Amino acid sequence: YGKIVARKIVYVGFIIGIMLTLFVSTNFSDIISIRIAVGSGVAFFIAQNLDIQIFDHLRKKVWFVAPLISSILGSVFDTFLFFSIAFYGTEVPWVTLALGDLTVKLVIALLMLIPFRFLIKRIKDFAQEASN
Repeated sequence: YGKIVARKIVYVGFIIGIMLTLFVSTNFSDIISIRIAVGSGVAFFIAQNLDIQIFDHLRKKVWFVAPLISSILGSVFDTFLFFSIAFYGTEVPWVTLALGDLTVKLVIALLMLIPFRFLIKRIKDFAQEASN
């Protein structure tokens, strides 16, 4: 549906995430809890908007280029923004945790290319049927 709709979804997700974080999961007497909440929100907002921009720029290329590159770069930014904001300067081995988290995200991004391809084909088939 394009980057305008995608950005609206990110904004709604961001607002819902902030509200849930404020009312459910943040322990305001614990600085790490606050840093985790801030890191999560900042990382989500920046990485998702970066992902949308990259995907939109590359979507006219070969079918797998846009989702693969945007997912990889979005995941790298999301992971390192979150872990550095939440845990930099603490005793937590955040670089190791970040690398493990990033590995899982990249494996999932690669595995999701297969269903993404089938979904795109189904959407195009549906659009062609609707236009006839």
